[in-house]
Amino acid sequence: MRKKQTAVELLFLGSGNAFAPGRAYSSFLLDRTMLFEASPTTLPALRELKMRLEDVKYLFISHFHADHCFGLPFLFLDHYFVTKRKTPLTIIGPKGIERLSRELVDKGFCGTRQRFSNNFPVRFLEVRPNRRYELEGFGLVAYQMSHGDMDCLGFCLDYKGRWIAYSGDTGPCPELTNMLAMADLAVVEMSSIDGDFASHLNLSDVLELRKGMRPDARMVLTHLPAITQKDARRLLDNPYGTIDLAEDMERFEFGL
Repeated sequence: MRKKQTAVELLFLGSGNAFAPGRAYSSFLLDRTMLFEASPTTLPALRELKMRLEDVKYLFISHFHADHCFGLPFLFLDHYFVTKRKTPLTIIGPKGIERLSRELVDKGFCGTRQRFSNNFPVRFLEVRPNRRYELEGFGLVAYQMSHGDMDCLGFCLDYKGRWIAYSGDTGPCPELTNMLAMADLAVVEMSSIDGDFASHLNLSDVLELRKGMRPDARMVLTHLPAITQKDARRLLDNPYGTIDLAEDMERFEFGL
């Protein structure tokens, strides 16, 4: 039996999908030390919350669509000139994350990386699906998600005696179902209400996934469209277990 420990915190910097439906682009912090996705609105949100960027030790990028990673040049720029970081930021993502990060910075702020990279200690971990990685304070297993032709990873962390899962962007697939079946807490995308997109989840998909999770597990939805009160009730009043809807700047604490 897994040992239950202290609470974990999720802090959502943004909760919207790529069409910006009255929400900032999806990005969130786990215990304020692990950042998931570097959306274009991530740095402004951190500024608004007056958070110290140097406290973030790990940055997870699920895939290379713009709403998930085009905030990288601004994070690099902040580290070059503002943030006084002594220990490296570890950026974790699919194969190619290091090359993409450097290319985005060079295109966005030409010549800056070459001149000021010594101000920013950074390292990269390109992870493969179905392999366990041991990092400081947690274990990590990545899962291959189904997101069209884009290589997209879901992440499952063995952290504080819990399994904490994040779907990235994906349609229904066996890997997602398997990852969520073991999760104590899962952050899951829901990009539309009734849309039929093979590379994203809709409301019915989410309810089917929630049905396959343990009743005592928790699910938080992000990467959201505009949601009516009627749609929200369909999710919140489901018979399978708790579903929470993220909002920009919303904080959740889970004792689990």
